[in-house]
Amino acid sequence: MIRNRPVGGYLVGYTLCLTLFYSLAPLMFRLASAAFFNISLLTGNFWGVVIGVKVFGLSIHWMYPIAFVCIIGGLVVYFVGKKVLGEARKPWLGRNQESGVAGVGTARRRVVGRQGGVV
Repeated sequence: MIRNRPVGGYLVGYTLCLTLFYSLAPLMFRLASAAFFNISLLTGNFWGVVIGVKVFGLSIHWMYPIAFVCIIGGLVVYFVGKKVLGEARKPWLGRNQESGVAGVGTARRRVVGRQGGVV
């Protein structure tokens, strides 16, 4: 086992990134949908490339930044024209989300907030 500071730093950084990812994923599912989440995961490859170029001095193909812009464009197009509740509305909770919980990022919280109720 290699024990030196750079490797330890990479392991700690990787662990922190995974902790953040798995902590924020449920919130992402509340705010959006699985489709949005999957499209967003496509940007992960780009950030890995950025680290590879900046930290390890790797080189990339000239089309990689164009692909990243296309992915971000896809995310924007996906959400153009959505209603106020957008992807947060869950049909099985009723028209005004009355069966749901008014938690962080939920459609019920948005409905109650618009109607002037206490959350």
